Amino acid sequence: PIQVKGPGGVGFLTGVSSISSCEDNVIVLRNDNTIWAWGDNTYGQLGFTTPTNSKVPVQIVIPYETTIPTGSLTIKESPYTNTPTVELIPIATDSIGSVAQMCFKNETGAYSAWESYSTSKIWTFSNGDGNKTVYAKYRDQAGNVSAEVSTTVTLDTTPPAVPTPGMIEPDDIGRKITYNWGTVTDPNAPDGTNGSGTSGYRVRYRINDGVWSEAIEIEDGLFWTTDILTAKEQIVIQIQSVDALGNTSAWS
Repeated sequence: PIQVKGPGGVGFLTGVSSISSCEDNVIVLRNDNTIWAWGDNTYGQLGFTTPTNSKVPVQIVIPYETTIPTGSLTIKESPYTNTPTVELIPIATDSIGSVAQMCFKNETGAYSAWESYSTSKIWTFSNGDGNKTVYAKYRDQAGNVSAEVSTTVTLDTTPPAVPTPGMIEPDDIGRKITYNWGTVTDPNAPDGTNGSGTSGYRVRYRINDGVWSEAIEIEDGLFWTTDILTAKEQIVIQIQSVDALGNTSAWS
């Protein structure tokens, strides 16, 4: 056996508690928990900062990273949605390494399993209309976990109220008519959260017990005027309200 030179070729290597070797290189663990290696390093297999071969032991320094990732969370459909399944937009960075994983939870219950980091995640809320908060955490390659981040959106699947029908007002010759109705509101969710708001109305009609027309969008005002009638025709008109998310009331 040949005694191994010490670091820098000075003296001899002592205090070795464990050793591992292959054909062209050797790695040892010393009693002070430092790691040393020598031999072929063509491909960086010894862990040196450069692919340089060494005939004497060189200490391998393993970076120790404790900086936690930082991040944010938003919902693509914010601030209102009429579907409980949404797209989350997780954004996280790590000052030293890279963000490796992420996990999520609703207001109640446990976090989901860790999964590979991505800037998009399809997520389903808990049941019921109202404010929905989603929480997220991020983990880097060293296992450091970020602080909890969250975002809130209002789930609104409740249709607005049915409009109260008004009067059909004919003109002097009875062919041009104006149909009007009362203002409606978008009801609150059971938890008191405001709805997304009424955005307009739809009108449909039928003449002489015929088929209903296509819905006519009314975005401004509380009336609809038409001159489609001819002599001795009868018209039936219905109205429904529409909220900002497209939820519609029943026909009046």
